[in-house]
Amino acid sequence: MGDVKATDRAVYFKLSKRGFFFEIYRYKIMQNMTFKDRRVFERISVNLPLKFLNPNSNKECLAQTHDISANGIGILTQEELPTHTYLEIWLQIPDNGKPLHTKGRVVWSKMLEPNRYRVGICLERIDLMGVSRVLRTINLGCESNKIYYS
Repeated sequence: MGDVKATDRAVYFKLSKRGFFFEIYRYKIMQNMTFKDRRVFERISVNLPLKFLNPNSNKECLAQTHDISANGIGILTQEELPTHTYLEIWLQIPDNGKPLHTKGRVVWSKMLEPNRYRVGICLERIDLMGVSRVLRTINLGCESNKIYYS
């Protein structure tokens, strides 16, 4: 409130106690105002194969990455995964190393068509080394190793 007079501050305070600012906020949302992206880590669009284990069903499934960041993975899968489902994940990085093993929790899931879902997974811990392996593989141009850019 840099340019607001001291006398107006008291009025704004009274209005905020009555829910005035909430009403403005709700109105802005209804007007489809855009909000700033608050992600800390950049997403990298890359198509890599992965396996995941759903401990609830004890079922191992296959999927493809849609994008990846240091704290999350977007995947495409045939499995319906409810939010809050914990997963154990093995990401196949074509750098002739071991699969990248991590754990995460489903934060959202959207059906694209029958038996095809896009799923957002928040990783249990931030993995900068894992993302570094993905970036090195992309920078090396491993198209022969079947990395597909989306």
